[in-house]
Amino acid sequence: MPKTSFYSGTGITSEKADAVESSANAAAQSAADAATSETNAAASAASILDLDTATGVEGSAVSYNSLTGVLTVPKGATGATGATGDTGATGADSTVAGPTGPTGADGADGATGPTGPTGPTGPIGPTGPIGDTGPTGPTGPTGADGAAGADGTNGTNGTDAAVNATNVANAGALMDSEVTNLAQVKAFDSSDYLTAHQDISGKANLSGATFTGNVTTTGTITADGGYSTSTGNFVTLSGSITTNSGNISANSGNISTSGNIIVGGTVDGRDVSVDGTKLDTLERFYRTRFRERYSVTFPFQYLTNTIADIGTPVYTKSTTGSENTLDFYLGTTCADYYDNNDGHIEVVVTAPLPTSEDTVYLGTVSNPVSDSSTGKYSFDVIGDFTNHLTDYCGMSVNSDGSNAFLYGQVRSNAYYNPHTNKTTITCNLYQSYKPALYQTVYLHPFDWENSGTDIIGSTIQIDEVVYNSQKMSRRDFSVYLGYFKSKVPIQLRGRETSSTTDNIAIRNFGGVITQIED
Repeated sequence: MPKTSFYSGTGITSEKADAVESSANAAAQSAADAATSETNAAASAASILDLDTATGVEGSAVSYNSLTGVLTVPKGATGATGATGDTGATGADSTVAGPTGPTGADGADGATGPTGPTGPTGPIGPTGPIGDTGPTGPTGPTGADGAAGADGTNGTNGTDAAVNATNVANAGALMDSEVTNLAQVKAFDSSDYLTAHQDISGKANLSGATFTGNVTTTGTITADGGYSTSTGNFVTLSGSITTNSGNISANSGNISTSGNIIVGGTVDGRDVSVDGTKLDTLERFYRTRFRERYSVTFPFQYLTNTIADIGTPVYTKSTTGSENTLDFYLGTTCADYYDNNDGHIEVVVTAPLPTSEDTVYLGTVSNPVSDSSTGKYSFDVIGDFTNHLTDYCGMSVNSDGSNAFLYGQVRSNAYYNPHTNKTTITCNLYQSYKPALYQTVYLHPFDWENSGTDIIGSTIQIDEVVYNSQKMSRRDFSVYLGYFKSKVPIQLRGRETSSTTDNIAIRNFGGVITQIED
């Protein structure tokens, strides 16, 4: 056993035994005191938990009121502001409208507007009844006596001469009954008649006149029997020349007017008013023919894998507006390469200035239809616009051509129904800027392209099967170019699409451009 302070040598002394007992007693007392402290602490805790508490003024001392049993504890100092919490979720929109605000005060009266235009004059009222005849005025005073007349002359041989036709005639006078214009004679005005010193040469008289110069007037010239001039002119400055039943003839002169010539009859037996109406409906045709060829043994041109012009361009005529069609033929010779004689021909039109052509307003879209099985999109517009729709035109919902969509070349066609007066236009479904329902649509014959831009419209495929020989063919084609006004060049281009080139030779080509001007 290890040594301790309790052991000394081999025996236990009495002093050591007392010390051990005393230590044991002290330990027992300490344990009893600890149990008592624990009991008192538990009782204190229970009593504290049962206390009523109140918050005192910050900085005051803790106090207990034994009468009320209230423990007053001072408020601690305000702590530092905590960090801002996350923003809460936005609440749902209210579906209940807030109350209507009070009505504002009436604003000040605006300034008086300008006076409106005077309304149309009302109809004339009915004529009032004729008033009663007024009373007859008083008779005027009697006039003074006239002066005494002069004494008469003595009659011949002492008697008065009889006033009769014979005596009047002998006196060189006329009886009143013999004067057919007696009233004009009595109202004689010398300014109405020529005097002896006035020149009357070349003046017209009542039976007719001949002039060597021109007849000019600011009034009206009227002749029941008609007019005739050999070398002169009929001129009226502001009046008119009228013939009631005769003719106006100018053998070698002119009949000129800056106004209108109104005819109630015919001109050379023709009713010009009826003929003019017919002329307004006539269409004018222009045809431009072209041809390029070499001999049969020397082809005009071989096609290669590179696209190239075929011959020289041909031109349309400038018109006021016409439908333009290109009809042409190609003479070809295909060599003996089995299933390799494949060619590609393009009809190219070079665009003029966009502003030199009219933009056509097609109207608003109705009945739009999308067909995903065919890749087509169609819509209707009112009226017949098929003469404007070609592989060279462009369409847009904007009149300036911005955001244009493709019509020609891909899945495009148009059909006019005369019963409904609508044109159905079909274009590619899978493209941007297609017109929607009720949108406006505009068309330009050359797609608003810049001047000099080559537009590839119609394309033609050539496919020949030739084995161990050569085949000579002629093909005819017709391409509608559209409705436009400008003079534009048209160029044919071609290439060989087979891997082996020089299989297709162009021997000759030609055709005609037909323009129908309305």
